[in-house]
Amino acid sequence: MRRIAAVLIGAGCLVGLAVPAGAVPSETEKSAVINVYWTTRESTGEHTFRLTTWYVGAYASSEYGATSDGYVEVDDCVFLDRDNYRCRQAYFAVGYSKLNRRGEYFTIDEQNLDYATLRGFYPLQAYDDNGNPIGDPKWTVITADVTGTGDVRSTRETYWHNDGTCRYLTTTETLARGFVATGTVNGADLGSTERGFLSYSEARTVSHGCEPY
Repeated sequence: MRRIAAVLIGAGCLVGLAVPAGAVPSETEKSAVINVYWTTRESTGEHTFRLTTWYVGAYASSEYGATSDGYVEVDDCVFLDRDNYRCRQAYFAVGYSKLNRRGEYFTIDEQNLDYATLRGFYPLQAYDDNGNPIGDPKWTVITADVTGTGDVRSTRETYWHNDGTCRYLTTTETLARGFVATGTVNGADLGSTERGFLSYSEARTVSHGCEPY
């Protein structure tokens, strides 16, 4: 199946990180991401069915602002035997938004990932198998209401970057959590899903031997 690549940034909070002697701290970059998928199956015959997948996602950072995308993919499938089937893409459409229109929003609980909400307006453009656009874009409103479930997973990563005599140490702490989400497309209920990704992160960079960039 065809899929849209989404930038998935890890999540977390930097708490009380010590700055090494001689190091100059730079600004901290914060980012959040949400990706949600709903898939339904509809019988179309004795040995055939149709899979419809709706997706909506958003990425927001303190440096670059917000961006969001949504898509729908429809696949016609046929059973090969009791446990296996083959699918062929019948329809695919995708659209993007900067979430800067009235009525659009992306909010997230930065502390515990207890919730996230997303509402965007997407000009979904259909494409053929060769990537050529078909017809005009269709404006579509997609929403997602997410509730975090289970434990919050926390990770921490560090890396060095050299630029001449300057050295930069970046530490990123990540929070990620499972969830259950409901959603709508133009007001029609998509049902509940646990498929996707939810995270928040903060990355702090300190410079050694040079001025902050």
